[in-house]
Amino acid sequence: MMDVHGFGGTSYNFTTLDECQSTCIDKDACVAIDWEPSNVGKTCWILRSTYTEKTEHTGVITHYELHRPCLS
Repeated sequence: MMDVHGFGGTSYNFTTLDECQSTCIDKDACVAIDWEPSNVGKTCWILRSTYTEKTEHTGVITHYELHRPCLS
């Protein structure tokens, strides 16, 4: 989702979207990421909740949600 930033995430200084996405996949509690390639020092936020709780519309952040398979 373009132009949405979810609050409450942990910031990481990654240089690629792949690094950000891989870190989210590796963390069980991660359900989404916010990616801001133009912000030096805080380019990736790992989120434990989705953007629906608290959001801010911005022109530079892209929000991605992780949908994990359900294990029975």
